Amino acid sequence: MISQKLRTIFLLAVALFVVHGIEEFLTGFYNIDWLFLLVFGKLGSSLAQTFIIYQLVLWALLGLSYVLVIRGKGTRILSSIIGVIMLLELQHLYEVAVTGKYYPGAYTAILFPIIGFLFWKELIKEYKKYEL
Repeated sequence: MISQKLRTIFLLAVALFVVHGIEEFLTGFYNIDWLFLLVFGKLGSSLAQTFIIYQLVLWALLGLSYVLVIRGKGTRILSSIIGVIMLLELQHLYEVAVTGKYYPGAYTAILFPIIGFLFWKELIKEYKKYEL
């Protein structure tokens, strides 16, 4: 079972992912992100529709992960995966630094290092509790 503090940070991270996905959609992330275009660009359907489906599936998986974590199932593994995904969101800030202009999703991406730091700090404490 994870601490109440980590549960709260996890829930904040899930909420941030939802708001972040909405910002990405509204700012056309799906039209310019090379990785999204590489993976989903050849499907033949609208990129916007594909992105919405991708986000809905991601949000459902994040919600399911939260439920599993608060029930004590796969706690450290699922939390670690969410933590890694938060690190990957730093790509938005990298793009802003490299191009010197707004990159879709950058406003909410500013919060990922903060939430991610707090999340990893608590997750590491959880790992240490169960060391032999």
